[in-house]
Amino acid sequence: MMSCMSNAMAATFIFALAAITPARAQSSDGHCSGAAFADDLGIARVSRAAAKVNFVRGAHASPACPASSEACRDRPFLVAGDTVLTSDKHGDFVCATFVNSRAIETIGWLPAAALETVPITPLPLAQWQGTWRRIEAQIRIKPAAGGALTIDGTAAWGSHDPDRVARGSVRIGEISATARPAGDTVFFSDEPAPAFEKVPEGVCAVRMRRIANYLVVEDNKSCGGMNVSFSGIYVRR
Repeated sequence: MMSCMSNAMAATFIFALAAITPARAQSSDGHCSGAAFADDLGIARVSRAAAKVNFVRGAHASPACPASSEACRDRPFLVAGDTVLTSDKHGDFVCATFVNSRAIETIGWLPAAALETVPITPLPLAQWQGTWRRIEAQIRIKPAAGGALTIDGTAAWGSHDPDRVARGSVRIGEISATARPAGDTVFFSDEPAPAFEKVPEGVCAVRMRRIANYLVVEDNKSCGGMNVSFSGIYVRR
């Protein structure tokens, strides 16, 4: 069971192997676009031998990047123990996504030699539970009968724009569902459908994946007002 609603209103929401060796898709153009639900995601942790690791700029900064040169070195950095989601590879670099405790996301290349792989293991149902957030969105997950989950969430577009808030034109989306996970994923929609890709156009559909300390979410852009989306990477509050 699921319901999705949308309206426009003012709102405010409290809202990094030894080297990496798993098979990851090679990026031919040097661009790192970050982790997404459909990606072949991996988990990595900044090695204890690497006290501080800076992100590395990609081809958007220079055709010569990513590289170990000072010109490609970016300001954001991670420290030993930080956990990232990995996707593409480019030479000696891995495309990584990190979200900190304040739900601020950093995407970029990291040197593979500074990371350690973390095995992807099944998580117990209890590891879904909690309040998950990213900028302008929050999802609450609670246990339900029969191994299911009760999921409620709110997302916004424009809630950090004072003028839009003052005009009462912040756009909102809401989801509410009871669904049973299949492994590390869960899918639900407003109308019965066998899979996320089979949901009719205009009908709200959401799929989620629990991996490492993150909740990776994708919707079909039909779960709220214009520009509103639940898609993204969430951290537990």
